[in-house]
Amino acid sequence: MTVGTLVLLAASSATRAAEEALEVKGNRIQVYGVLRLDAIYTDSAVNNRQVTFWANSEDPRTGAAVNKNDDGFNMHPRLTRFGVNVSRPDIPAISGASLDGKMEFDFQNGGTESRQAVRLRHGFLRVSRGDWKILAGQTADLISPLLPSTNHDAPGWNYGNLGDRRPQLRVSYQPLLLGDVRLQAEVAAVRTGAIDAKDLDADGDLDGDDSGLPMLQARAGIASLWERRIDVGLWGHRGREETSTRIANLSDSHFVTDSLGFDLTFRLPWKSTLLMEGWRGQDLADLRGGVGQNVNATTAREIRSEGGWLEIRHKTTDRLSTFTGAGLDNPRDRDLNDANRTRNQALWLGGAYDLGGGLSVGGDWTSWRTEYRYREEGTANRIGLYAAYQF
Repeated sequence: MTVGTLVLLAASSATRAAEEALEVKGNRIQVYGVLRLDAIYTDSAVNNRQVTFWANSEDPRTGAAVNKNDDGFNMHPRLTRFGVNVSRPDIPAISGASLDGKMEFDFQNGGTESRQAVRLRHGFLRVSRGDWKILAGQTADLISPLLPSTNHDAPGWNYGNLGDRRPQLRVSYQPLLLGDVRLQAEVAAVRTGAIDAKDLDADGDLDGDDSGLPMLQARAGIASLWERRIDVGLWGHRGREETSTRIANLSDSHFVTDSLGFDLTFRLPWKSTLLMEGWRGQDLADLRGGVGQNVNATTAREIRSEGGWLEIRHKTTDRLSTFTGAGLDNPRDRDLNDANRTRNQALWLGGAYDLGGGLSVGGDWTSWRTEYRYREEGTANRIGLYAAYQF
């Protein structure tokens, strides 16, 4: 699945609404959304009860109270979302081209727990002509296109799954090769620092912006191989960051973020699907990797990491679907300082039940084990339950 459980809910809602789309000045407008409540229990201290990436260390030397068995509970409506799809079949000045776009919002953006702030998830336009597409705006990263089903607030981030959403300009070429088999060749220039907002020299200028260059992302893939059972891709990125002053009085004021990875979707014959991604790279916090660590401010060197995840999904009945998976993010120990996170791994399982009429309920369990350099590890279990009404 390339857009995650909730995005699929929204997309399917938009499809069902197609017959009721509005026509305004030649534009077809479709409205969709999800009304949702999440309830979350964690049995130990984590970085954040809602947006969970890792378990906190249980070592008293961390300077905080021991986190072992420090449980917590919260509930929130922040994954409620509203979206609009817009399209038109022609562009007068471009023969044979069509135009579409999307705006989508949710509320996972700070504020108080009864005054949640609006967050823009997607906001882009896309021009299509034949096998070519040009996208301009904010949407998901081109690299690491798959999403785990667990932890909808932070799906696999910092424990195996790379990628988020950011402003970008993307060009895609996706011709049919033979039968249903399709080539996928895409490149994008994207905003560096959109996620981690890195400013190592604290001069008020993001280090990615200060480099004067965008991050470049690329992916080459083949879809619908072997009777539409297999999709596979190879992807990577490279970007530069720059500080106005040298870090830690060392020579470097330029840093490189890069990655190389793959994705695989294998549709098994017994109503199951295997999804998998693997990668390695450096300075990956802006891509939700390196367990949230980017550059060692003591040595002024990029932190290298490798990891990935896999998941098996099963359509148990027409209404019930289940999933189980595992993920790992493993930074290089020698790139880290004492008390830094050296390894973060997770196991998960869950499911969803479609009650019909747009109403569904579901839940998942995720278990983290996070290791620290010369400190005690942390372990935590998270149980999330939700109810959602998609329209």
